[in-house]
Amino acid sequence: MSLSKLKLPHLTSAQFAEIEQRAKKSGIHPDTCPTCGSVADAWGERENGTYKLAGDIHKCDCTEQIMLRKHYLLANIPDQYMRLDWSVDYEGDPAAKDGVRIYLERWPEFKLYGMGIEFASEQLGVGKTFAATTIGKELIKRKEDVFFIPFNQALHAMRYEDRPVLDRMRDTNVLILDEIVPPPNESLQNVMVNHFESIVRDRTNYNGVTILTTNLSERDMEAAYPRTYSLLAAKQMRVVLTGADARRGLIAQRNLDLAMNGERKPIS
Repeated sequence: MSLSKLKLPHLTSAQFAEIEQRAKKSGIHPDTCPTCGSVADAWGERENGTYKLAGDIHKCDCTEQIMLRKHYLLANIPDQYMRLDWSVDYEGDPAAKDGVRIYLERWPEFKLYGMGIEFASEQLGVGKTFAATTIGKELIKRKEDVFFIPFNQALHAMRYEDRPVLDRMRDTNVLILDEIVPPPNESLQNVMVNHFESIVRDRTNYNGVTILTTNLSERDMEAAYPRTYSLLAAKQMRVVLTGADARRGLIAQRNLDLAMNGERKPIS
């Protein structure tokens, strides 16, 4: 999609308050351009700045950069994935590239039947979360309601009855559950029955789309969450990834090079 034609829904006051809270972690206000750093004057006027990338100076489209970041923050997309460009930055398993491509190409049909996608690997750093957030970002650009949540945060919400988070997990059109692991202790098994299974059952019954990432095998997923994973399995395209830990090599070097060269990748 051409960003020059990108139109996203207007934000409510409540949504903007949520965005402001999440933006505090990076120290960049939601109305500050996250790429060139431009700010509006007292009359709300803004002069677009520039940024350096690959040795060249680029004119910044501050309006789109700010708009994208706000909607990604609302969806809880982690900052580190906002600037990653799947077509440029991913050099891993071709299975991931095929999975992302097919899923986005056939999105209207996958949405109609409530079909999600699961990125699984026994290895760390092979691009599972990168693939899942790539899909999430593209669906946000298509005006879908997306919510990304690390599974340990989902467990915390279930354990302590955090109704706003539980309701968001239940009701959002596209839920991304990142890094599913077994319950840390037996006492949380009942939580899984009371909340996780209930949320997933409601989502599958009404064709909510659930995207998963995990280091667990299918057998381990079935052992940890037999009833829940049975529900999910009927609504999933499973993609298994292999490869080396890119975070320790390629990604670390790229981040270091960008910082050392004073360069900035725009939010994509």
